[in-house]
Amino acid sequence: MTGIYAVDDQGLVTYRLVRAGKAFAAGTEILSGLQAGDRIVTSGIEKVIDGGIISGAKMQ
Repeated sequence: MTGIYAVDDQGLVTYRLVRAGKAFAAGTEILSGLQAGDRIVTSGIEKVIDGGIISGAKMQ
């Protein structure tokens, strides 16, 4: 298990445990812990905390 930060529609950050699968050039397969369409933090991880709010950031 490894952890990632997910962000909901209101910008609330939650720390989630995920089970990683195979690594590919384009990324890593996630076997459990995320659903299709979930948004995750991919940069600036050192600045986020569980329960924090992301505002004014580019959210896709």
